[in-house]
Amino acid sequence: MGKNFKSCLKRVPQYTLIEGQGGIMRGRYELDMLRSGFIDEIPLIIIGIDAEGKILFWNKQAEEVTGVTLVEAVELGMQTLLPVFTPKDQNNPDVSMALHELRSVFLEKNSIDGKETALLSKDGRVRHVKWSGYIADNAGSGGEKVLILSGVDQTDLHALREVVTEKARYVRNVEKRIKEGSKLDHMTGLFNYHHLISELTRCFYQAVENDSSVSLAMLNIGRYNSVNSAYGTINGDRFLKELAVLVKNSVHGNFVVCRFGGAEIAILMPETDIKTAFKWSRRVFLNIAEHDFGLKEAGLKVNLPARMVLGGFPHCEDARTPEQLIGRVIDKLAEARAVASPSVLICSPNSLLTDDILPDNLMKGEYPYTVEFVNALARAVKSKDNYTQEHSTAMSEYAVSIAEHMGLSKDAVRDVRLGSILHDVGKIGIDKSILLKPDALTTDEREVIKQHPRIGAEIIRNVHPLKRVIPIVLHHHERYDGKGYLNGLKGEEIPMGARIVSLSDVFQALTSNRPYRRALPRNDALSIIKEYSGTFFDPRIVKAFFEVHAANA
Repeated sequence: MGKNFKSCLKRVPQYTLIEGQGGIMRGRYELDMLRSGFIDEIPLIIIGIDAEGKILFWNKQAEEVTGVTLVEAVELGMQTLLPVFTPKDQNNPDVSMALHELRSVFLEKNSIDGKETALLSKDGRVRHVKWSGYIADNAGSGGEKVLILSGVDQTDLHALREVVTEKARYVRNVEKRIKEGSKLDHMTGLFNYHHLISELTRCFYQAVENDSSVSLAMLNIGRYNSVNSAYGTINGDRFLKELAVLVKNSVHGNFVVCRFGGAEIAILMPETDIKTAFKWSRRVFLNIAEHDFGLKEAGLKVNLPARMVLGGFPHCEDARTPEQLIGRVIDKLAEARAVASPSVLICSPNSLLTDDILPDNLMKGEYPYTVEFVNALARAVKSKDNYTQEHSTAMSEYAVSIAEHMGLSKDAVRDVRLGSILHDVGKIGIDKSILLKPDALTTDEREVIKQHPRIGAEIIRNVHPLKRVIPIVLHHHERYDGKGYLNGLKGEEIPMGARIVSLSDVFQALTSNRPYRRALPRNDALSIIKEYSGTFFDPRIVKAFFEVHAANA
């Protein structure tokens, strides 16, 4: 040890001084001062070491901090510093100052000035010290040089820093929780309305920029207030919390599930097209339908129908801003709330269609209640499958235009309009699990679907003003070549109104967005109609259809 120190000291010129806290003392005079009792009055740790590794100076502050007395330090020399500056636990980064830190002071122009390290006192405590070191000439020892270390005990300051650091960490965590809490609904633990609007805005414009998709589903639980009124808010709150957990566990982890208000929950689906969103919405809907929520166990006899609506970009073509999209979904939710039974509704690509599909004066002076009956049937279809009703409303305009162009009588045109509106009314009798299935139907499921014309005809059979509409509803899936259903009618055997509705039905379906596919471009749909003229469709009606289309182009 002494040789290493001595070799290092010889490289340092006489009177070399490394400035530090002890930098006010210079040359031989400072050593005289250190030999006096003056150093015990200094509130600093003062340690002097010669080139042989002997301890020359060791003041009371050094004794107090290290737990090593002056006698022990002089007797042991550099061995005194080994347990002090060499940590017992090498994995403890705080106890980090080893003897090589001291040796570095003897190298040319090196210093430990301002270095804060930890040392291990004799009683096992870790003390934090800020050091300065310099070389002084020991004139009384043949010009040998002495290493002078001075240090300030900053253990209390270090502890204060740790307290401040911990407090700052605590404040950051509290601020984070407050920030996160401001996004949450405290009743359900879901995100709140404000966070929904923020995320919808971000996801909507991201979808626009990236030419991708975003979907928004809204869930409403009907008659929820009756639980609060009849059974108390405790049961109502419990129901909401359980509903929130069920919905959150039913969707993808990347979806944003928010409480919109009351018993309404919004599900924001980033990077999700309407087809995929429909599958997730259907999963939520079915999970809710199958869940008891403990109502029976608690003796609560109440029916809480679930209604879901679904919209998105670019599915809702007229929703060009996040506000317009959420407005479309909210409007559709209002329609869903008016329906007593559970339902899943999908926003149409545009918002131009209305609820009342027949004008009140359509059958003025004849059968005043028939219009109301037809509109009621249409709304019933809508509660089962929103697309079916909106599709029927839109395609009726095609059918009426063709009928008028072909010169059909006023009564026949009226029958075509009514037949278009009611052609799928039989789907009321088809199970939703089949009707809303987003995947391909099985053979048995297709056979069930094929029964909807017969069911529809039976629904309206006893409504006398609709007797001429029955053949249109019953035969609108017949084909001109005789390969359709239900009865395999061919050519002129198929009622004229049914042939018109058949073509209009297919064209409207081809040009509409569906959960399982995007709408075809209009020209592609026209090519398909032309291709199947004479097989699926009556050539005369195809000709009239193209003439109407050309006139309106």
